[in-house]
Amino acid sequence: MRWFLARKVEFFPFEVFLVNEAYKYGNPALKWHFKNLFFYYINGYEYSFRAKKDMEDLRKFLNKNLDEKFVKRVGKEIRDSADELKRITNLDWGDKNKLKKGLDLFCKAYIRMLSVFQIPALVQIVVPNKDKKLLIEFGMYRDYAAKIFSEVDKIFPKKMSKVLGMPKETALMMLPDEVKHYLERGELPKDFEKRKTCAILTLNGKTKVYWNKEANKVFYEEYKKYKKKGERDVKGEIAYKGLVRGKAYVAANEKEFQNIPKNSILICSMTRYNIVPYMKKVKGIVTDQGGVTCHAAIISRELKVPTLVGTRKATEVFKTGDKVEVDCNKGVIKKIK
Repeated sequence: MRWFLARKVEFFPFEVFLVNEAYKYGNPALKWHFKNLFFYYINGYEYSFRAKKDMEDLRKFLNKNLDEKFVKRVGKEIRDSADELKRITNLDWGDKNKLKKGLDLFCKAYIRMLSVFQIPALVQIVVPNKDKKLLIEFGMYRDYAAKIFSEVDKIFPKKMSKVLGMPKETALMMLPDEVKHYLERGELPKDFEKRKTCAILTLNGKTKVYWNKEANKVFYEEYKKYKKKGERDVKGEIAYKGLVRGKAYVAANEKEFQNIPKNSILICSMTRYNIVPYMKKVKGIVTDQGGVTCHAAIISRELKVPTLVGTRKATEVFKTGDKVEVDCNKGVIKKIK
């Protein structure tokens, strides 16, 4: 299977499993879903891949179906599902019985929203030449949901970890069914304390979960089909014009965002609302994901920081400490001496 790297962000196995389920089963409002997916978790973040064949199928589907009616229908589902997820997240999860009763509700709401959440962003990748006004309108639905999702991402893990009596990072190493089993019987997975890495691979709609050595083996077997070497220049879409030079800082999780050096050039898969305070220190932003209405593009215009989005692979080509030039007049980031 040939892969397209979608992101490298802070997610744990609990969340990754739900994302996989969302993309695999899709949403009735969308009427399309992925058949092949690959996620790999390590050290607090995950790599997320989509099959190139699925991305091509999505392009054909959107070329045929993307119109004002489609945007209204799917956009409404994005807003409604985000509101529902927020409502459920704010329920009282104060003890094990309440968490046990509400966990299925939360997982279903999470899957419902994530099944449509990324579609406006993917639209800007696979059919960028469609009606710009339509793409912007669609992107604003996602931006509305992104604000809610950043809140949910803070609230629910803390609530769950408090009830389970373990740190957030520990609790999120369990898959949803394992959390339910623990709540019902008080039993952790046999290999729980040894878990370090996780791979979730879906091929033709069938999913397998791997841990540790098996996960690493699967990752490197699949990742080498994607990895490209020797690239110096990377292109993207201009979100805010300008030209800056400086040292790159590659960030994937919140701790890394908190430690952004002043006047560095931030390179990340995507940005979220909860990292805005840290972004004020940078003089340039480059993301793998995004288009004209992504969060990074919106914030770059507020901060007046030269920004390049949708490069697809900047986090893989560049590393922290590289001297780079970000030319947001030509849409290129490259290494310099």
